[in-house]
Amino acid sequence: MLWVKLIDIHPNPNNPRTINADKFAKLKRSLIEFPEMLIARPLVCVTSDFGGYTILGGNQRYRALCDIGAAEVPIILADEWTSKQRDEFLIKDNVSFGEWNWDELANEWDAEELISWGIDLPEIKEEPEEKEMCPTCGK
Repeated sequence: MLWVKLIDIHPNPNNPRTINADKFAKLKRSLIEFPEMLIARPLVCVTSDFGGYTILGGNQRYRALCDIGAAEVPIILADEWTSKQRDEFLIKDNVSFGEWNWDELANEWDAEELISWGIDLPEIKEEPEEKEMCPTCGK
């Protein structure tokens, strides 16, 4: 892992992932509140032909770091990967393969914390009570 200046990093112009304003605000807040997370999940980059580094994984974190005024960021270099491996990583890094266990989240975790950490909790809609119909009039 290397620590590099943020000004030496370039976003990937072919990044197919976007982020809405609400989630982007949550991402920025999480980087401010828990910066140690960057050490566990550094940006994945390749050395750029035009100087510096180009991001393969972590484009939204990069944008958030720029917005909050970060000076340096940890990166992992993937220079040895083939072009095909880089493309594959770009997609797979942005695909969520798992599903949340909503019952466990509801019973074991604090909903407000989960929301502040970026989880979109499903709305719970109460089912209307079924009323027994009158066998005579059908109401």
